[in-house]
Amino acid sequence: MNVIENRDGYIYATYNGQYKYEKLLELAKEAARYCTQGKRTKVLANLLNMTGKVESFDRFKLGVQGALIFRNTIAQVAAVYHQTEIDRFAENTAVNRGMNTRIFSNIEDALAWLGIEEDSNTSLQS
Repeated sequence: MNVIENRDGYIYATYNGQYKYEKLLELAKEAARYCTQGKRTKVLANLLNMTGKVESFDRFKLGVQGALIFRNTIAQVAAVYHQTEIDRFAENTAVNRGMNTRIFSNIEDALAWLGIEEDSNTSLQS
């Protein structure tokens, strides 16, 4: 289940459930729509409750598509994912295509990079 919230200064998007490329891509598109509607330029994508593995080719495709979705309208996108799964492939792919994004293993570091004061709604979720 995807949840997207317009929070103070940013859009909070979370993906809960088994990883599916199409569903994660739809979450990104929906978050971008929320940004446009709410005049937000920062996104925090919480993927900590996503299960399953993201294969290398999907990471590449997600980086390419993320850059297409976010690079011209969104200033920053921070993703939070399992430390053991972070390899920076999707991040590097997106950054090389003009997207300002970083992946983190905890929400606090992601919020700090976004320049957002810690949000009690977000910091309690894992």
